Amino acid sequence: MTDKTTKQKRDVRFSDILALLGSGASVAGLSAAIASDLGASPALLISGASILISFFAGLYAKDIAQVLRKVSGSKRVFLSFSHSDNDIAYELADALRKNGAKIWTAGDRIKPGESISGAIEKALDDSDTFVVFLGPEISKGVLYELGLAKAKGLKIIPFLTKAGQAPADLQGIKYINLENGKDQAVKKLIEAATK
Repeated sequence: MTDKTTKQKRDVRFSDILALLGSGASVAGLSAAIASDLGASPALLISGASILISFFAGLYAKDIAQVLRKVSGSKRVFLSFSHSDNDIAYELADALRKNGAKIWTAGDRIKPGESISGAIEKALDDSDTFVVFLGPEISKGVLYELGLAKAKGLKIIPFLTKAGQAPADLQGIKYINLENGKDQAVKKLIEAATK
């Protein structure tokens, strides 16, 4: 999915939420007008409007929270890597943080006893960008996360390490290659993930 398609998808979500909030406000206003014509007290009008607005806000709280997180400004980056790429992944996570990105890694965020797949899906829902580190060996976990990221339409940045190779389904996506020089690779990743 292209960046333009992803942006359109987010814009649709935001407009849907605004439409729902507008509908809630309209229903509250209509209820207030009817109650006013029936001679209801101002306290009853405020209570009725509050109940309706609370109902709609509760019904769509998850969607509203997601939109507000995405509008906050900081890019949220999901880092996916095999254990063999731990060192470079955490080094780049620090570089991305220093440039304003919010980083999610399974090792730092999943707590003992927590559902791994549930935590990963939630993190991907909250992410703007998916960076996948591709070394000589790609774990099943990385492939699972990559499949979810693709299905969710996230921007995917393949990062080749130690003579790694991109899976066939990523062949058409421009990647960053660590073997072309570490400083240049770090600079490219920061640019691609935070802008």
